[in-house]
Amino acid sequence: MKKKTYELIVILLFLAFCGVMLSEGLTKNILPPIFVSEFVKPYDFPNVALIVIAVLCVFLLIKTIVDITKEKKQASAVKAPEKTEEEKAIEKTNLLKSRLTLGLIIVHVILWKFLGFFIATPLFVFAECMILPKKRSWWKALLCAAATTIICYVVFTLLFKIRFPNPLF
Repeated sequence: MKKKTYELIVILLFLAFCGVMLSEGLTKNILPPIFVSEFVKPYDFPNVALIVIAVLCVFLLIKTIVDITKEKKQASAVKAPEKTEEEKAIEKTNLLKSRLTLGLIIVHVILWKFLGFFIATPLFVFAECMILPKKRSWWKALLCAAATTIICYVVFTLLFKIRFPNPLF
């Protein structure tokens, strides 16, 4: 299968996921009074996030379909050139980075359970900031990790009044 076909499948899976989760989120808004605030309810954020993700998926779906039709027209007219060594190296590096990111996400989830959000998240963000860009600056990665953790704390704990689970230790 071609790359665009995979993209199309992933987009459709995301849309299906958003649809199922939205139907659950919009029909089960019954919460104990301790979780209900006057301004924002805890289930508002996931519902809004799912709506935004679904809308972006629709835009991406349209773009992918347009790209596929353009590729079919171009394929019938001209044969695609071979990839250069540099393009192959970039592709290989990107594949490695995506696998490392997936591994870091799994480690983050495990560490979150044992160390808690406020220790696991800065470690995860710092590691991602060191892996993803070409130029790595440890102090910028550290600053990004601290800022991300503080913003998450302010938004979820102070604004939405959502408590993060306590670590096991």
